[in-house]
Amino acid sequence: METKTCKDCKKTLSLDCFQPIRKDNRQWFSSYCKECNTIRSQDSYLKRNYGVTLEEKNKMIQDQGNKCGLCGNDFVNKKDTHLDHCHASGKIRKILCGSCNVGLGYFKDNPELLKKAAEYIEGEKLA
Repeated sequence: METKTCKDCKKTLSLDCFQPIRKDNRQWFSSYCKECNTIRSQDSYLKRNYGVTLEEKNKMIQDQGNKCGLCGNDFVNKKDTHLDHCHASGKIRKILCGSCNVGLGYFKDNPELLKKAAEYIEGEKLA
């Protein structure tokens, strides 16, 4: 079985742990194992779109006690963590669960609309 050493984690792993790349009708493999490549991709995405690193995001999650910054529920997994930010200023607020993040997005960060939604829900409970 052929192996390769990852440039990041320095582990020697079988080739099926590396992403295959086709060049000039020959198969090559990424310099980074799939796990390290995923981390590098996430880090790159966060830096490009929000100006924070994956390490900084993970610290925010830890500082929030591994809980959503809005509903307070425990994060089930890392995939359910979303950087909430103000679309007008770009300022990062907190890490939210997917449901809270989508909910705020649907209300377009509009406090008045969110207040109306809360009043609507409260009114329905009374009816």
